[in-house]
Amino acid sequence: MEDLSKENKYLRAKERVDRLKKFYANLTSYVLVISALALINYATNEWRYMWFLWAAFG
Repeated sequence: MEDLSKENKYLRAKERVDRLKKFYANLTSYVLVISALALINYATNEWRYMWFLWAAFG
């Protein structure tokens, strides 16, 4: 019985770690893409119209 409990805890912990890894991978991707868009925005019109915010918050 104790063995099943430990295995169940292990599987739940593994699923939680997998979800956290996926979250941080998506967050990193989001930050990189928005940063690239901000750089393109600055290079094209030097913040006269900050269109990258539409992608960031829209």
